[in-house]
Order: sequence, then structure tokens, then C-alpha cells
Amino acid sequence: MANQPSTNQDAIQGDGDNTKGAVETAAPLLVLKQLDKRFGATHALKAVNLSFEAGEVHAIVGENGAGKSTLIKLLTGVYLRSAGDVYWEGRPVALATPHEAIDHGINAVHQEVVLCSHLSVAANLFLGDEKVRYGLLQHGTMVRDAQKILNDIGFNLPAGALLSSLTIGQQQLVATARAATRGTRFLIFDEPTAYLTRQEAAQLFALIRRLKAKGVTIVYISHRLEEVFQLADRVSILRDGQLVSTQRVAETNEQALITGMINRAIDQVHYKETIPFGAEILRTENLSGKGFQDISIRVRAGEVIGLYGLIGAGRSEFVQSLFGRFPKTAGQIFWKGQPVEIRKEKDTKAFASISWSDSTSICQFTSA
Repeated sequence: MANQPSTNQDAIQGDGDNTKGAVETAAPLLVLKQLDKRFGATHALKAVNLSFEAGEVHAIVGENGAGKSTLIKLLTGVYLRSAGDVYWEGRPVALATPHEAIDHGINAVHQEVVLCSHLSVAANLFLGDEKVRYGLLQHGTMVRDAQKILNDIGFNLPAGALLSSLTIGQQQLVATARAATRGTRFLIFDEPTAYLTRQEAAQLFALIRRLKAKGVTIVYISHRLEEVFQLADRVSILRDGQLVSTQRVAETNEQALITGMINRAIDQVHYKETIPFGAEILRTENLSGKGFQDISIRVRAGEVIGLYGLIGAGRSEFVQSLFGRFPKTAGQIFWKGQPVEIRKEKDTKAFASISWSDSTSICQFTSA
């Protein structure tokens, strides 16, 4: 068994070029011609023609259901195409299995972490290429080598820690490190910053720029258009399984991208019916706790309040303090105008039914 992963150290060391210009090539690295995918009566991808240049960051945007996930799975060999052709360096390829895609240097970092949570960070980096001597796993050596890889990439992660002990964002960085150091030439990111803090996102962006400078092609899929304009050279719009357009980022703007994604004017995007609100249900005044400080909000019956911020901003901690999962350290909570003390979750049962979903970050308040 191999003693180390087929790392691409040249592609991860050095600061790289932060400019947006793609590397000039005589021919595209990957070309899709009339790529088509059907699932029974559902036509998920419709005769897509698209090319990817070596050393470019190519963003793909579109609403949910536009065909982005289907395209990822076709390129990584998870799905077989229904029709069309794929050319790698000018030669036709099948991409019939994930192994074939990986052999060509095509890899993906998915929004959902697909690693082994019961293993260490180092073990996940070397998974399939473990260091072995005399039939024994050399875990200490793997931890040291993995830590060097992470340091070279610029990811502030402990190689010896269990993957399950890391945040979801940190686990995604581990998946990114694994993909970036295995001879990858074509790397797909699917909503990579969804769970990252601002610092972690900066580490990821620095790695993307270094990979690009070494000629690695990056496909960047994101709903966050500010990241598209920050990173990408070209951007393609998918809508209802069809390719709407491909253009250089420098020649478009956010409004044009949104219009292409939804096929209607931008002033029609956020229409909603006006509904009168009822009496005040919940109010906080200068509420503070672990991870948040001096938060004052007012929620009325029938009202939806959105809390916006990056991972680690304190949104979840604030909301969970409202029903006693985390203790407050200062401030006051009012229920229907009356001050209440909530020290434990069961304290809320006397006056309200509060439900919380960690996966969707929704907190619902209902009078008891």
C-alpha cells in the first residue's frame, strides 16, 4: 500500500496569484457537448454545451432545481448521462464511475461532509493511502505529515483530533484539504462557505487562488453572488436544466445574474403579501450570553423575524437562550409584556410552547 497520498504539493504551497485572469490554454480542459440527463419523465439537464479552461475559476449559479447538482454528479461519475459527449483534453471520456473521474483528476467537495467522523483528521486525509509498516498502521507519522499538509495549505486544523470533534465548517475544510492534495486537476466546490466562519472562508479563498495559479480548474457553485464576483473568471447560469448563458464576470453584474436565474425582473423577486400583525408575544432587552451581547428584539403574533449572520455570529446561541438551553448572563426576556426568568428549558412550559430545529435554524413560539 502507498506510503502517502498522491499529494499535489506544488499546487498548495506559495501565495499564488490573486488576479482574476484565467490561464491561457490552446484548448479547454473539459468540454460538454449536448449533455443531457433524464430521470424517467423528469428532464433534469437539457442539452448543455459548456467548456472549462485550465486554471480558471468557473462559477455556476442558478435557483434550486436548476440542474447544478445533477451536473456535479455527471462530472464526478455518480450519474450516467442520458445523451451527449464529454471531452477531457480533447479526447472523449465516459466518466461512468467515480473512480474514472478521480483517475482523470476530477474531484468534488460537497456541501454535505462525506468523511468518517469516527476517525482522526489525519486518518481521513490519508484514507485509502494509509502509511503502513510491517502491517501496522503508522498513526503518529500520518498525524505529523497531515499537520504539515494542513499548515502548508493554510488551514488552522489539528491533524490528531477526531473529525467528529470539529465544527461542520472545519470538517468541510478537511474534505477540501483531502481533495486538493490528491493530484486534483479539476475541483468542484458545492456551496463551500455555507457552514464556514469568515476566517475559515478566507482560508478557503486563499487556497482556491493558489490552486488556480498552479493551473487547477475550479468549478464554484454558490448562491452567494458576492463570492462569485470575488473569485470567478467566468460564470454560467442554469435555469430549469438549461444553460442560459456563460460570460466573463468582469462583463456582468449581480442584477443581470439574478434576472438570468429567475427569468423575471429583479423588482419581482421579493414580492410578499402584507399581513397585519397581532399583539407583542416576545421581547428581549439587552439580552447577553455566551456568544452574543446586548440583543434587543420584539416579536409580534404572526410575525417572522429573521436573524442574519455568519457561522459563529451568535444567532443559534441567542435563540436557544430564549428557551433555557443556554443561560443568559444579562438582560431581560418579556413574554406578553411580563418579565420572565428562563433558566432551564422546562421553565418555558408554564407559559409557551417553543420548538427549535437545529438543521433549519427555526424557532417557533406558541402560547400555552
